[in-house]
Amino acid sequence: MNGQESAESPDQATRRAQLTELNVRSRWYVAQLWQVPLAFVATTAIPLAQLASKANGRVILALALVGAGAIGFLVFLHLVGVRADAKRAVENLKKIEKELGLAVDKM
Repeated sequence: MNGQESAESPDQATRRAQLTELNVRSRWYVAQLWQVPLAFVATTAIPLAQLASKANGRVILALALVGAGAIGFLVFLHLVGVRADAKRAVENLKKIEKELGLAVDKM
C-alpha cells in the first residue's frame, strides 16, 4: 500500500456515499411526480363536490374553483421544479457512476 492508494480510497468512499444519496433523492423526486398531483386532486375534489351539492353554494363554489385553480397552478410549477431536480439527480448519478467505473453502456 502506497500513499496514492490511501488517497484514492477516501475519494472513492465519498463518491459511493454521493451515489447512494443521489439514488435516494432521484427516487424521492420521481415519487413526488405522481404523489403530489394525486394529493392535489384528492384535497380539492372532495370539498368541491361537497360545495356543489349545497343549495346556495354557487358563489362559494365559484370562489373555491378559482382558489383551486390558483393552487393547481402552484402545484404545476412545483412539479416542473421537481422534474428538473430529478433530471439533474440522474445526470449526476451517471457522472458519478462513470467516475467509479460503474457506467453501463446504452443498448
